[in-house]
Amino acid sequence: MLQKTFASSLLCVIILTLLSCSNLEQVSTRSPSIELFSVYATYQTNAEANGFLSNVAEMLPEVGLVWSEKPKPTTSDFVTSLKEVNRELNIALKLGQLIENKTYYARLFFKKDGETVYSNEIKFVQKKNEEWQKMASVEMFANQRMLPDYFTFFEYGDIVYIKKIDLETNFVVDQLFYVRANQWDLLRSYSPDPPAPSKETMRYNPVFCYFGSNPELPVYGAGYKLDNYGNRIYLKDIYFTPFGRLAGLPWTPYSGADAPTVSFGTKEAPYILENLPNGKLWRYTYFKPPLEWETVSTIPYNKPARYIAFDIGETALILIEPEDEKEPISVFEYLPLTRKWVQKANFVGENRRLGTGFVYKNMAYYGLGKATQGVKGLSDLWAFNYETNQWKKVTDFPGNGNVNMIAGSTSLGILIGYGQRLLKSSVGGEDYRDMQDWWLYVPK
Repeated sequence: MLQKTFASSLLCVIILTLLSCSNLEQVSTRSPSIELFSVYATYQTNAEANGFLSNVAEMLPEVGLVWSEKPKPTTSDFVTSLKEVNRELNIALKLGQLIENKTYYARLFFKKDGETVYSNEIKFVQKKNEEWQKMASVEMFANQRMLPDYFTFFEYGDIVYIKKIDLETNFVVDQLFYVRANQWDLLRSYSPDPPAPSKETMRYNPVFCYFGSNPELPVYGAGYKLDNYGNRIYLKDIYFTPFGRLAGLPWTPYSGADAPTVSFGTKEAPYILENLPNGKLWRYTYFKPPLEWETVSTIPYNKPARYIAFDIGETALILIEPEDEKEPISVFEYLPLTRKWVQKANFVGENRRLGTGFVYKNMAYYGLGKATQGVKGLSDLWAFNYETNQWKKVTDFPGNGNVNMIAGSTSLGILIGYGQRLLKSSVGGEDYRDMQDWWLYVPK
């Protein structure tokens, strides 16, 4: 089944991103900052480190990575570096001459005015993790973004379909990723030339789910668009294809409230849940007349929160990230045959915001996101077995992003990446910085 992650705070993310881009002069008055995100083995004797250099206002003579078998390595230890850096930078540097199963320590650094400034330190064991494989990244221009609302997967051929938004025009560009070939391409027709950029306006937080069986039927639409002042205009149109107006037949308009939603599908019907306290659950009566959206239940949660939906066979799970940081992250199972909700085990990891959820081989996965306080990014990933009603930590994401990640299931494993990293802004708030790495995770 396909994961649906619809971040209700994406508008805030885009605005913050735009503000961070427009305040470069203010940011540039601060000292440079460097952070090491992860170190992971690539071969028996090699590894790669990922990090980010920010607030660069002038030429830095050297930016690099140091590592050793003792804590707090310096430039007198193993080092690899870049010369003359004058911009913010997603850093990916390689480590060599490592011994398998040995413990190492790594730090990033930059030089400025004759001084060397070091990042946080990461301790790691040189051991190849067969669960993670780094994949090719798509070309992204300065004003383009990828958002998790637009991850769709075609079973045949393991093809991923993603839309990129141009923040200057608010139009979207279609992109395909061929998983088995590890290759990106523009969405093409039979013409050898790539098509012109789409004139489709960006649709945020759309409904997208599959229902039925052999073949599964897609439902796409609703969500909202932005007017010239950044106000949300909620949409009610629903289509019989993820390509919307380009190829799909319209269905009965969605009847729910003007609010963010999550969606899931079962064999009998698609469902849309209002992301509201005691939000209504809507079902489309596809197999019996009249064809319409009807209310079948309300979620038994009465406080503001962010919902994440998982469809697993003939049942569905709704994970709830509460606005109140003191409350646990809870999970409810919806049973379509009885129209009942059953509360499941609470999430046992650290409370967080903007986490990522998806389904792989009938197992629900959740994690990443940010800590409830500050800008600390989280990389832990957990699996929930709804049959045993238990959570278990399964891995740590080795990549750069934490929030608004793109993630979903393929026959080869789980694709996850891009997203954003939170950094402190020039006024002590939060800046969202885009990350470009893309990974395949194969659970043990």
